[in-house]
Amino acid sequence: MDIGGGPATIICDAPIGRGASWGPNGTIVFSPQFSAPIYQVSATGGMPAPITKLTGNYTTHRWPAFLPDGKHFLYLAANHAAPTVGDTAVFWASLDGKQNKLVVSTSSSAAYASDYLLFVRQNALMAQRFDQSSGELKGEASVLNDDVQVDSSVWRGTFSASDNGTMVYQPGMAGGAMQLTWFDDHGREIGHLGEADDYYQVELSPDGRKAAAAIGSFSYVIWVYDVKQNTRTRLTFGPALYISPIWSHDGKQIAYMRGGVSKPQAILAKAADGSGEEKKLLDLGVYQGLQSGLCDWSPDGRYILFIAGTASVGNGTDIWALPLFGDRKPFAYIAAPGNQLYAQFSPDGRWVAYSSDESGTLEVYVAPFPWTGAKWQVSNGGGVLPRWRRDGKQIFFLRMGSASTFSADVDGHGSSFEVGAMHTLYNVNNLSPNTAGQQYSVTGDGQRFLQITTGDTGKGRRPLNVIQNWTAPLQGK
Repeated sequence: MDIGGGPATIICDAPIGRGASWGPNGTIVFSPQFSAPIYQVSATGGMPAPITKLTGNYTTHRWPAFLPDGKHFLYLAANHAAPTVGDTAVFWASLDGKQNKLVVSTSSSAAYASDYLLFVRQNALMAQRFDQSSGELKGEASVLNDDVQVDSSVWRGTFSASDNGTMVYQPGMAGGAMQLTWFDDHGREIGHLGEADDYYQVELSPDGRKAAAAIGSFSYVIWVYDVKQNTRTRLTFGPALYISPIWSHDGKQIAYMRGGVSKPQAILAKAADGSGEEKKLLDLGVYQGLQSGLCDWSPDGRYILFIAGTASVGNGTDIWALPLFGDRKPFAYIAAPGNQLYAQFSPDGRWVAYSSDESGTLEVYVAPFPWTGAKWQVSNGGGVLPRWRRDGKQIFFLRMGSASTFSADVDGHGSSFEVGAMHTLYNVNNLSPNTAGQQYSVTGDGQRFLQITTGDTGKGRRPLNVIQNWTAPLQGK
């Protein structure tokens, strides 16, 4: 929109965008999806066209930043399945697609200002001279500060710098020191669970007395919290990534996904109290590209729903069911065009709420289980991460790009499903920007919400830091 005001102009779709940069020649480079290459589009609108290609170990290109010559840009390339390896790096590329090379290995986005490349090593913001026309670094890197915030869930450093000597950054720890925050159904903050940490996913037990959380900065461990005592015990051990914890209906077991470069992907289960050995439920070698992990465990204990595929690539992601009886051969529950995500069984096990972008926008739908072909749309205007109230009469959900939590009145007691009124419950502006599922959980009565938030919502929140003449310490280096 015009800086002086007026209506906004829609340029193109970027449903799960991961950064954009406006070049001096009227071109915008951007990432439309979390599993997409870099695209370019005219600032006046039109058909986007890819510039880069996802090749080798990379599953995402994101956070593009134009260089002043208008011919080149920077971007970050990473691998969702192996986010900690050295392949994660900033690349230099040309707008015509003919030049593309690795500049520096780093776990978050980079920027360019005043002839310097700015990038992060752990929590230190580094500056190194950089030739924008050749993509070559010069000299040695210098530390500007050692406390810049890095949101590890999306590979992004929270900083920006201008050519007139001004820099702004958010101080903090890796992962942004996320919090597990309790809200009531009116959005009032009523407490925290645990201490600030790199929370990635959270899932309340069926009785609400425990919570399982995947925690880590790129490398994830699952911990189990006692809600009343506000204590935690570690559930998973080893060098792999452990994500997507889900509870059995009786609360005695937790299933989760193991991934990473050290061990093959698999679905595992373990006693929720940590006793005994973990058991393997399924090897995921034939389901490469697993995007969002596990979704839910059926109330009768007979099925686990999980996501397989690569979002927006090929046929996208589908929802699969793993039987825990018989030959235990997984089958596609919903295999449809687009991406199917975030599936949850209804309390009686007859229905599944899920998100799909078959309409071009992620919306919440409900379908029978097993699949019959029938489905009902629940959200209107966008919806992800559906959660059921224990009585099956309400579905809660979030909306991409929105700070709001919604609910919809539903009735699935008959042979057909009925969708009633939709309600906006509350707005929380500091929700985690990650979209990897399980970003919030709801107590069975629908009265309390446990959500991952970006730090303290009240007093004591760390302010942005502004530095004037940030290049002065670098002179002569």
